[in-house]
Amino acid sequence: MRKTLTAFAITVSALSAMPATAAQITNEKSQIEFVTTDNIAALLTELGAQQVQAQASGKSKSVTFQDGQIPYSVVLGVCDQGTGANCEAAIMVVIFEGGTNNYALDSFNTFNKEHPFVSAIKLEENRFALSRMVVTTGGVSKKNLGVNIASFAQGPGALMQYLASQLVAGYQDGRTAAFQRTSFGAAPLRPVYATPRDLAQVERALNIPKGSPTLRR
Repeated sequence: MRKTLTAFAITVSALSAMPATAAQITNEKSQIEFVTTDNIAALLTELGAQQVQAQASGKSKSVTFQDGQIPYSVVLGVCDQGTGANCEAAIMVVIFEGGTNNYALDSFNTFNKEHPFVSAIKLEENRFALSRMVVTTGGVSKKNLGVNIASFAQGPGALMQYLASQLVAGYQDGRTAAFQRTSFGAAPLRPVYATPRDLAQVERALNIPKGSPTLRR
């Protein structure tokens, strides 16, 4: 069976019972202070991500990959403004299209309260995003970063299931009560490849600082 990030996330959630599974990440205690497209791409490949590709446009850098049928982006953030290097944040993003459904902003706010590990963000043109940022200032272990990425891979499924279950008023002709509570359904909702515009909107929504952290010496 092909290793996937979601399968890895389920495995690491049970590390206390199965400590040997930590060996799935090599050199897991090595420290990562600056994230680069190279070390993110290498870690994603090790975790079982598919179609891993580094992307660069000016000072904007990211790594795209797929896990199953879901396309992801990991954007490098909190970088030196002058060079775009020495980045200290990995921003994980999945973009969705809502089809003809107009999901209320309150639905995203409620989801965020129930799932504080990630942030669901409503974008324009009935697109929305799921995101999480990991800051590496001062250094984090390779295992820590890997577990964060793999755990994020469980988020898109949770959001799709949540939004598909939202109830709306629907007209059903011939019923005793014409207006019934019906769900949006899962069919129109789908993850799509992120555009540069999508990623820029996510960065603005998360209020990610452009410069390097003030604690850096």
